Amino acid sequence: MTSLGAPLLPSIADAMHVSLATAQWILTAALLAGGLATPIMGHLADGPRQRSVVLTTLVILIAGSVLAVFAPTFAILVLARGLQGVGFGVVPVTMAIARRHQSAPVAARTVATLSVTTAVGVGLGYPLSGLLDSEFGYRAAFWLGVGVATAALIMAIRYLPRGGGYVEGSGGLDVWSAVLMCVSLSGLLLVASDGQQLGWTSPAVLAGGPISLLLGAAWIRRELRSAEPLVDFRVAAHRSVLTADISTLLVSASMYLYLPIVIDIVQTPPDHGVGLGESVLVAGFVLVPMSACTLATSMSFSRLAGLIGQHLMLPVGCLVFATTMVFFTFAHDALWQAFVSMALLGVGCGLSWAAMPRMIVSTVAPSQTGHAMGLYQLLRGIGMALGSALAGVLLGAFTPAGAALPTVGGYQTALLTGAALCVTTAIVSYVLPGATLPWRTRAEEAVIVPAADLGGLS
Repeated sequence: MTSLGAPLLPSIADAMHVSLATAQWILTAALLAGGLATPIMGHLADGPRQRSVVLTTLVILIAGSVLAVFAPTFAILVLARGLQGVGFGVVPVTMAIARRHQSAPVAARTVATLSVTTAVGVGLGYPLSGLLDSEFGYRAAFWLGVGVATAALIMAIRYLPRGGGYVEGSGGLDVWSAVLMCVSLSGLLLVASDGQQLGWTSPAVLAGGPISLLLGAAWIRRELRSAEPLVDFRVAAHRSVLTADISTLLVSASMYLYLPIVIDIVQTPPDHGVGLGESVLVAGFVLVPMSACTLATSMSFSRLAGLIGQHLMLPVGCLVFATTMVFFTFAHDALWQAFVSMALLGVGCGLSWAAMPRMIVSTVAPSQTGHAMGLYQLLRGIGMALGSALAGVLLGAFTPAGAALPTVGGYQTALLTGAALCVTTAIVSYVLPGATLPWRTRAEEAVIVPAADLGGLS
């Protein structure tokens, strides 16, 4: 399901007669929906509703996939992708089910398996969706989504356990808090992404921005006063947790300033001044090294941390990411360069995504882990959505009037912007927490599986 985004962008832009910058919304909508849905689903899953949360989400996922297959307009396709994005929150809930219903050693192995299957799914999904698109059109790829989600629903009905193991009274949802979160963050994203098109001095932007900020402030105030907050901002008071939260926001934004652009350049015909003219199938295979290297690097985290120091893992990962973006900014004339850049991206992501959840889990008390990871997941989703929206804005700014594709300057500006964000993150992640982090022992780390962060790839 996570592969039905970046590889299909050029095909959807062509079929729906929209610019590449506008087509970026099929990524942004899914990422925003996933980012907002994940903390809500996680909060509900703290109570007796774990099975119901998964089943309901899979039904929404199927509905979104069917709607995407038959979407007659681009606006409806964006809506469908938003419904699909809700499914991104399923993976953390299934991990919570494993931890509740299995003993600690078995749950650790189950969580690790869930994380690996996510990574494998990303690696297989990109070329498979690319193959279906190249042979039968992009709608065939969404038919694949229908089939996968339906199979998951059938297995969930058959095998997921019912109830048990929860704290009585937990898992209640503050509806007003959820509404304030969704409306304020969605409003800010819409203003940021459409401000250039509407005009930064237009009434919609001048009114929408302040209103969204006020609603966001009201939401944060409500969360700070709540005994059972949807997202607990108080856990970010520790410098290590704050570092991880800031870093995930910036790194996530950088990833989606980079990932779609590589796919676009690989598929764009060379007669436009930039592009390799490859098929969507080849573009799908370009992303395989990223998944493989991310998984391999994250699994080698402990060994690498012993060589370079645990406190340097996140800064080094960010600098590798920045180097990758600078490399592809000026070296995008051959297919091997795309493969190399994606492999390097995987190394950077593996180091970064492995370090951030460890910083959180090794710092907060066990009773605060759920809230801390909820804030982390929210910021990761919002960062990805912001990066995707910012990519659309930058590409749109460099798209000539009447043209569908941006100039090379648009791609380069977006890539260098992402590189600058990564360098900033490297500095912040080195300075803010200090040189010493309270890392857990190897035994305590057994249940911390950073590869789960691959589930956010779209």
